[in-house]
Amino acid sequence: MKYEFWIMASITELVDYPDEQSDEYVPHPNFQAIMDALEICVPINEIYEQ
Repeated sequence: MKYEFWIMASITELVDYPDEQSDEYVPHPNFQAIMDALEICVPINEIYEQ
């Protein structure tokens, strides 16, 4: 069985900036934990860059 659902998240909920002086980002730990628990692969880099 397949389920489809939508998630709406602001960019600050999607990525985290460990160093505020840098443009480098990582997936937000809370968002990543939820996606891992649900076994969902989210193309965070593609979404952020767009």
